[in-house]
Amino acid sequence: MTDPLSLVPLALAARGGRIDQFEAAQLVAAGVTLLQRSAALVRALAMGRSAIVLPPSPAVLLAMAASDGRGALVLDPDAPASTLHAQLSHGNARAVFTMRALVDPLGAERPLVLLDEAPMRATVLAGGREFVIDLGSHFGLALEGEQDSPGRDEECVVMYRGDGLSTDVVSHRQLLAAARARLRPPLPELAHESDVGIASVATLDGLLTLLSPLLAGEAVRTTPSR
Repeated sequence: MTDPLSLVPLALAARGGRIDQFEAAQLVAAGVTLLQRSAALVRALAMGRSAIVLPPSPAVLLAMAASDGRGALVLDPDAPASTLHAQLSHGNARAVFTMRALVDPLGAERPLVLLDEAPMRATVLAGGREFVIDLGSHFGLALEGEQDSPGRDEECVVMYRGDGLSTDVVSHRQLLAAARARLRPPLPELAHESDVGIASVATLDGLLTLLSPLLAGEAVRTTPSR
């Protein structure tokens, strides 16, 4: 059996970090539950990639987990509607993880998974209908595997370059290697918490800024403290 920690979301969940108030393992468990409870999402992903159109947030990790190990286009939610439509078509996106405020530019050609209430609930818009999916109360996953797994060679994320249609396909192996290259020496006792000041995860640098600290079991804050 393939080592589960060779998939980026599971590798991150196993380290015990968190994004905002949510444990990484909780977010990944919710993503797995979403996949299990949405037949429309499963059917869509059987035919192609997912797309993530989200700001930096806990929902990004949930969406990666719900992509079921397949490649996910990571798109800029601030891009013009024409650019988003072209990228979704060009990249063979069959389902989109996003938020309700971002729905209008995305069209209704494929299922839209709204993660405004993640990780508690998700809303799936498909076939002219709206389905609310309870993602349960997840406080972690029991994950066993090689903590230093190099990762699978299958694609994990697809990033678009500045010209709009040229892509960089990043495998699970490559993303884990890039995230590990950013790690600082482990801190004693308490995990470090850091703010991430990034406008978008639609670049590899932005995505790594959000995800890399999780490999060290750190806490990442994308929203202001209250």
